[in-house]
Amino acid sequence: MQNKKYNSFDHASHNLKVNTYLRDNGDFPDWEITTAFYTSLKFIEGSLFPFNYQHPTEIDYYTFNHIMIINLCIIDLEVALLMI
Repeated sequence: MQNKKYNSFDHASHNLKVNTYLRDNGDFPDWEITTAFYTSLKFIEGSLFPFNYQHPTEIDYYTFNHIMIINLCIIDLEVALLMI
């Protein structure tokens, strides 16, 4: 099996298919709500971090500013220090 790079929008689309299936079935309203939540979460994640976002399982992020520093490669040390 080919190792595919993680993409939040692909994950969200997958979750949306499951959500649609559960909604059309109607037997699992609790799972419909759960999949709707995770679908929206992945769409938001993909919108906020459209670049080469590394999932937190690969890098430990401590704050939102830490994410911004790492992912946007801020070169100006003064700006980076002000963000911390």
